[in-house]
Amino acid sequence: MKITDLSQPLGPDTLTYPGDDPLSMTVTQACPQTTYLQTGSHIGTHIDAPRHAFPGGREIDSFPLSTFYGEALCVAPEIRDGLIQAPDCEAEGCGILVVATFWQRKTRDGKSFLLDFPGFSDALCRYILDRGFRLVATDVPSVDSLPGFRCHNALLEKDIPLVEGLVIPRELAGARFVFAAFPLSIPCDSSPVRAVAIEL
Repeated sequence: MKITDLSQPLGPDTLTYPGDDPLSMTVTQACPQTTYLQTGSHIGTHIDAPRHAFPGGREIDSFPLSTFYGEALCVAPEIRDGLIQAPDCEAEGCGILVVATFWQRKTRDGKSFLLDFPGFSDALCRYILDRGFRLVATDVPSVDSLPGFRCHNALLEKDIPLVEGLVIPRELAGARFVFAAFPLSIPCDSSPVRAVAIEL
């Protein structure tokens, strides 16, 4: 069995969304050591719940753990006009779709990294909905690169949680594997996760 970590490391230098504070870690007691952690729920590799887009939507702790574990297909579709297109393959037997772009995180102003990444196209959203995936995961910081939250709305409205900010090695493109990304059990719009690919 091979387990590949697909998560961003978390630390004070982890890039955050504009307006979010970076992760702070303050030692509150020396021995035994305890540490106070403070950060936003969308830092690093995280899962968006419907509450992120809809005031009355489900929070992340309302989903069964089985939502976040199962057979996945990793696709690396064409990127055209700044949008990720629908793949030209089927995914029979897979309840989880992993969308890889191999986009590299970078910063221009020391704080903002929501720059120049490809978002999901309408065709890719239709592909996801038509095939009944229960979970979608990707390596870009957001499924939406255009204003309007269009893709978030389309997928979260159907109770499909979104894992964003993965780190995907190129050798997983086209592969099938067991995917796992469990959120914290908190009544929230999102949760950081440790996402992995398990090859049996």
